[in-house]
Amino acid sequence: MWGIVLLIFGGLRIIVPIFIFAYPIIVTITSTILDICDGYIAYRAKLRWQQYHLYDKILDLWWYFWIFLFFANKPLFPVIAVLFIIRLVGQVVSLVKSDTKYLVWFPNIIEHFFLIYLLTYAFGDLNQWFSGRWVIIPLGLSLVIAVFREYCLHARNIGLADILHAKSMKIYWEKNEEKTEK
Repeated sequence: MWGIVLLIFGGLRIIVPIFIFAYPIIVTITSTILDICDGYIAYRAKLRWQQYHLYDKILDLWWYFWIFLFFANKPLFPVIAVLFIIRLVGQVVSLVKSDTKYLVWFPNIIEHFFLIYLLTYAFGDLNQWFSGRWVIIPLGLSLVIAVFREYCLHARNIGLADILHAKSMKIYWEKNEEKTEK
């Protein structure tokens, strides 16, 4: 059953970002929830960590690609292109080396920058922070958030279950590795 749920989540992670142009806020919320939940589902589906890591990083890149396309005709496109390349390098290195610690050096600034940018939809006055030299403010904030998150997730292995003190949701990838080796 968990394998089917994981396939559904994976399918949704492929389909949902396509609607970013029409519904950027809803798509972002949905994509974020799917990304947060699929690790636990993959664990319950008995995937090994390397299998999940490949699945997750490919689908993450798919999401970042749609963020990249979202900015294609906007003045911020060069900034987004650089952020996309930084994360792309990190994703590739972490996949080749099978080690997520490299993601701390290539943090997910693009997604955090996009999330802050989406606040301009609700608070139009924030638009000024996304033009000219002021863009350094949301970029800096995005960098701090991204590095902190990457450090917690990939260097310290602090996940959502740890934050919520939900031991029943804790993921022990080693158990899946042991089962596949026997």
